[in-house]
Amino acid sequence: MVFTVTPIYALCVSVIYLILWFRVTAMRGGAGISIGDGENRDLLLRVRQHGNCAEWSTFILILMLLAEGMETPDLYLHLTGALQELHSADAEIEGALALMLFTHARRKARINKAGASVPIGEQDRKLWQIAEIEEGERLLTRALQANAIGPFQLKAAIAGAQMQESGADWKQIALLYRQLWQHEPTPVIMLNWCVAVAECGQVEEALQRLEMLHQPLAAFQPFHAARAEFLARLNRKQEARRAYEAAMKSAPHEASRRFLKKRMAQLEPL
Repeated sequence: MVFTVTPIYALCVSVIYLILWFRVTAMRGGAGISIGDGENRDLLLRVRQHGNCAEWSTFILILMLLAEGMETPDLYLHLTGALQELHSADAEIEGALALMLFTHARRKARINKAGASVPIGEQDRKLWQIAEIEEGERLLTRALQANAIGPFQLKAAIAGAQMQESGADWKQIALLYRQLWQHEPTPVIMLNWCVAVAECGQVEEALQRLEMLHQPLAAFQPFHAARAEFLARLNRKQEARRAYEAAMKSAPHEASRRFLKKRMAQLEPL
């Protein structure tokens, strides 16, 4: 997903978040409002009525976007936990919360001392929050037992497979992306699937698939970064350099640019 945070967008999302936060706080007893009172039912409850999954998915996406940009994202975990309590039988909510916990657990390891992004496979696991990972695993296991597999459960399973003690299980991740593609056949899902295929050793095949995404993802930094990595592995250094340069131009923040610059510097001289 191409995502650029503008001041207006950030303000709008913040307002939405605060409104929802105070409403959930009220529902949990802060203002004495009963969840069962028809006239006081909150937006969060209405969204799940009548199978309105599109609105619900949009709401969860707002939470995920907030998770990406928050320095102290404890509030979104609290909010999603409240939603899970309101809909304890909803496997997708549990999957979304598990995904957020897995993401939140690695927050201290994502940026190194030089201010560069650190890929999950190179992160210092001692900085990961084990309690949050274990809670995410518990929620995901319970969600999967409902046999109502949805995209958030699959994304949480992918995140969990990347965090195995023995290292990322890329074969399993590739299979999960294949299943996720059935739910969300988007260019970004295909991009991530290509990365998993490449990590399984099939770099040529991954690059061939990736090239088909050039038009829809031309402005998407991860597309150019993945393409650069594939080209480098295939020893196509000049093309890899150009791809790294394109990735740096479209990088959303300085941490990504520093990481990409380091990767490009690791290419052997032509």
